[in-house]
Amino acid sequence: MKKYTIEIAVFICGMLDMTLELVAARVLSPYVGSSNLIWTTIIGVMLTSMSIGYWLGGKLADKQPNRNRLSNLILLGAIFTSFIPIFETVVVKNFASISENLIVIALISSAVIFGVPSFVLAAVSPYAVKLKDKEPEEIGKLSGKISSLSTIGSIVRNFFIRIYFDTKLWRENNNIINYHSIVSIIINIV
Repeated sequence: MKKYTIEIAVFICGMLDMTLELVAARVLSPYVGSSNLIWTTIIGVMLTSMSIGYWLGGKLADKQPNRNRLSNLILLGAIFTSFIPIFETVVVKNFASISENLIVIALISSAVIFGVPSFVLAAVSPYAVKLKDKEPEEIGKLSGKISSLSTIGSIVRNFFIRIYFDTKLWRENNNIINYHSIVSIIINIV
């Protein structure tokens, strides 16, 4: 199992990135609704954040490739994720009270609250590629494997939430999962 800790971390970070997108819709919907335009805004912010995270994560990995830095990156993602409930109260509620433009509220709120942790979690994948790179001639194969693990994590998370949390238990309790705990598990693995 220890041999695959980096792969497991990438998989779970991919799951969490998808989770952030879905949580963003739930957190913002009481303030801005859940129309296709709002979803498009959220998805656009998340994809932009992930793209920047992949790019800067690769640059960081080239400068300082080690497992401790990767663990710190995941911890940083956990910290920013744990701020979501606070930022919902501070940012979204206050911003919604001063602006009536739902797109602007959704754009700024999703960028501030969800874009930052998404950016950090996306930086994990290129960092993992750098740490796993043993044979430079196979970097394409390795990069594809790491990227697919992250995406598969997102897919598994998407279907798991859809099937599991739409059950009677979810509707009765309407609890929000403590994603900070999940990221803490990843830190301990890595």
